[in-house]
Amino acid sequence: MPYLDQSKLTNLKNNLHKYSEDRRDIIKLSGDALHIAKRCIFSLHRDNLVEAQEKLVAAEKILTEINVKHKKTAGLLSEGAYEASLEEYVEAKLFFSFVTKRKITLVTKTS
Repeated sequence: MPYLDQSKLTNLKNNLHKYSEDRRDIIKLSGDALHIAKRCIFSLHRDNLVEAQEKLVAAEKILTEINVKHKKTAGLLSEGAYEASLEEYVEAKLFFSFVTKRKITLVTKTS
């Protein structure tokens, strides 16, 4: 009966642990970006353009950080929390554009 190679099991364990840490990081940062993008929209509802722009920049900074930090684990970028934060960011960006320029502008990929 063949025995399991301990080094392969250790490698598998380390890879799963790293994947789990990266996934938790993406979920946490995505939640932060989503929350900030929502606050941007709320600021626009109150006609507070300065605060809205600050929130939009902050959300974009977090999304860029996710893209840079997790470039090698691109499969994790299909995580639902990340996609939800992108959706909220795009909504905030489009709404900001409409309120400030009275037109919808193209939203380009962050990073």
